[in-house]
Amino acid sequence: ERSIVLPEVDGVVWSTTSENVTITDGVASLKREKDKTVEVTIKGTFISDGIKYSKEYAMTLAEDACTVNFYDIDGEYFDSEEVKEGGKVTSISAPAEENYNFIGWFEEGATSAFNFDSVVTGDINLYAKYEGVECNVVFMADDSTVATLKGKYGNVVEGIPAIPKKDGYTPFGWFVGDTDEIFDADTTINSNEMIVKAKYLEGIFNVYTVTFKVDGANYATKSVVEGYTIPKIPA
Repeated sequence: ERSIVLPEVDGVVWSTTSENVTITDGVASLKREKDKTVEVTIKGTFISDGIKYSKEYAMTLAEDACTVNFYDIDGEYFDSEEVKEGGKVTSISAPAEENYNFIGWFEEGATSAFNFDSVVTGDINLYAKYEGVECNVVFMADDSTVATLKGKYGNVVEGIPAIPKKDGYTPFGWFVGDTDEIFDADTTINSNEMIVKAKYLEGIFNVYTVTFKVDGANYATKSVVEGYTIPKIPA
């Protein structure tokens, strides 16, 4: 229990040496309500016919403690630790994530990792933060390498090269491997060695890029030859 009702005895004055306990209106309670427990002794004294009498009661009350919760890369609960207020929390190993390196535990919105040498003064939520491993993005045209750029897994790559010119052909765009997925400045790196290939149209045409946006953010892009209809995209 976090509090206890003391017996009502005429002339009795209840007291305790514990600084974490208050006694008000015959009720002894801890100053805060937390989860750990502590044994507390409550002492009552009274004087009768000039003789001092005393009575002690042992009780179990909740001790001041703080909960530190750990959350994984998806924001799901992972683990927790109970720490006495004023103590320090012990760092734990984060769950391994393929293609990502763990860089630390962060409080929500923080730009620097939590300092495990700092004292705990209240409940804390800590979130695992990762960064992608370094990957190669290889741009190819007709089986020849145009450029190899480096970037972090899950991020975009900067400095996309221009598609080489080819006599009698029109550059149509960069595409992920042999798929019809356009590779552009918003495409994220999804493999350690990502192959991007140039596609050409036989003949000379005007080619336009159509960008679809949702709430101001890019949703999809399509390359369209002048005079042709815009391809459908999934809703």
